[in-house]
Amino acid sequence: MAKSLKKKKKTARHRKTAARKPRTKKAVAKRKTAKRKTARKTAAKKRATKKTKKPKKATRKKTTRKKTAKTSPARKKSKKNAKKSPKKASKKPAKKTASKAKKQFVYNLYDLKPSKGPTSGTIIAHRKLSGKSTTEACQLTGDQMLIGIAHKRRGTGSKFHTHPNEQFNFVLKGTLRVDIGDQTFYCPAGSVAHIPAGAVHSTCATGDEDAMFFVCKDTRHGISGPPIDGKEDGARYLPGFEPTEGQREKDAGFDPIPTKS
Repeated sequence: MAKSLKKKKKTARHRKTAARKPRTKKAVAKRKTAKRKTARKTAAKKRATKKTKKPKKATRKKTTRKKTAKTSPARKKSKKNAKKSPKKASKKPAKKTASKAKKQFVYNLYDLKPSKGPTSGTIIAHRKLSGKSTTEACQLTGDQMLIGIAHKRRGTGSKFHTHPNEQFNFVLKGTLRVDIGDQTFYCPAGSVAHIPAGAVHSTCATGDEDAMFFVCKDTRHGISGPPIDGKEDGARYLPGFEPTEGQREKDAGFDPIPTKS
């Protein structure tokens, strides 16, 4: 009995599959084409719905752009005005700096000459300083300091004198003999002689060669001090370099400081 039942179930299944099998190739192809058509239709519907939705988004963007376009010109004008204002301000100081740049702050002490334009200090060109010395020097005077380059003929110099401002002599060429009180010093090129304020002193170039030195003093007094004996009747001469009367008279003369630099 059991075997007969199993056979009956199998025959029923075979009948169902047999009912499905009679489908021809044409029928299968029709079904596939039908499925493709339905898939195309659904895709076309989806595209149509997307196209209808896009214009709404575009209109929203346009409205926002229009609003910004209305507000932007005012902002642009304000930005332009903001950009223009600093340019105008920058032009004015440029003119001021140009006028300041015309003032002279750098000088050639080896060839110091009066300037036509404004200068930071008072310039006095190369000249003989006094009748008590053979020293010739240029001079540049600031608010608190004065400087210059001085020359002394070999074997000659200044008589003993004094001044209330202290002095530094930096020797550039030759050897400078410095007498301060009872002491004598020889300063070759590269050395500095310090002369305190109010000290009685004398400076001469040795007999080897002419001396050249850089002078630095404060402005309590001028570049040259008065002689101790009060006579500007000629310079000091070392032994062997005594002058003639004509030379002594020349050394006693000097150029006074000009009133204008």
